[in-house]
Amino acid sequence: MLQGVLAENGLDIMKCVGNATDGAANMQGKFNGFSAWLEKSTPNQVHVWCYAHILNLVIIDYTKSPLKAASFFVTLNDLANFFKESYKRMNVWANTVGENNKKRLQSIGNTRWWSKELALKHLFGSDGMYIDVILALNAIHISNGFTPEARLKPTTLKNSILEYSTILTAFIYIRIFNIVGPLSKYLQTKGMNLLKCQEMVFTAIQNLKSIQRDMDGVKVMAKKCIDTMLEKLELIETEDIDIVIETELPIIRSRKRKILSGEKNKIINYRS
Repeated sequence: MLQGVLAENGLDIMKCVGNATDGAANMQGKFNGFSAWLEKSTPNQVHVWCYAHILNLVIIDYTKSPLKAASFFVTLNDLANFFKESYKRMNVWANTVGENNKKRLQSIGNTRWWSKELALKHLFGSDGMYIDVILALNAIHISNGFTPEARLKPTTLKNSILEYSTILTAFIYIRIFNIVGPLSKYLQTKGMNLLKCQEMVFTAIQNLKSIQRDMDGVKVMAKKCIDTMLEKLELIETEDIDIVIETELPIIRSRKRKILSGEKNKIINYRS
């Protein structure tokens, strides 16, 4: 098909200097894929991987590799699916958001990282639904119209997003997505400017390096979000809400093994 399109437009395939693909099987086939055909038609051309696809793969990996990050995005997906699984839960959601009944949580796909960005910002963004989600989960938990199993899961989900460590994780990735999001979108733009592309890649790398050790900046963003959420909760007058948003990481005490009578602590020194 490509050969026919090139011929119709008077383009000589022998003048091709390079191609970029996402590495899919039909593109990369050694004997009958696109790259194999192009290599045979014009041996001097150079194959490079699609930058947008490479960026997509990298972002998918770094949202899965740290255990806390993987757990965080699983929780976001579970929140969206929890309401979508039942029309009764969706009714609770609709009653919670009121006039904004078109507001929905974003499910996370297995391959497209942008769904993770949307899911994150729908909950923790400037116009996020953090309070709406907590109120809806709390309403299901205290309602007698649901089974015990259905009332138990929202408690687990609610406690998870109330943890300070979850909020910190959210804003770590919000900062990262704010940098790589515009770059990814531009890399998929039709008729992009290659010089601008290279400049955006360089700028994104520098910006990522500048925030990689800036945990204080993440804490400032998290505190601002928590203060805003607490103000919103204070405006809600009801006795059925038992919500405590953590404002700091819990202190983990180290466990010490009890020394029985007659035992001595052994201190072993390792010398090179």
